[in-house]
Amino acid sequence: AQLVGVLSAGGGSLLRVATSSRAESFLYVKISDDAAPGRRMPPLSAALPQCEIDAIGDWIDSSARNN
Repeated sequence: AQLVGVLSAGGGSLLRVATSSRAESFLYVKISDDAAPGRRMPPLSAALPQCEIDAIGDWIDSSARNN
């Protein structure tokens, strides 16, 4: 599935991944502490380790390159 630059189905006006903006990326919002209670991903399990959340945020902020 396309991630970068594609409107998210459940995130209102947020893109799935907005290049260079973790704050405007539905993926990052869903895995970060900014997610509404009960809506943080992954569901039914522990949150991702902070180092992984940071790595995803850094990837987004660096233009979400395919690397």
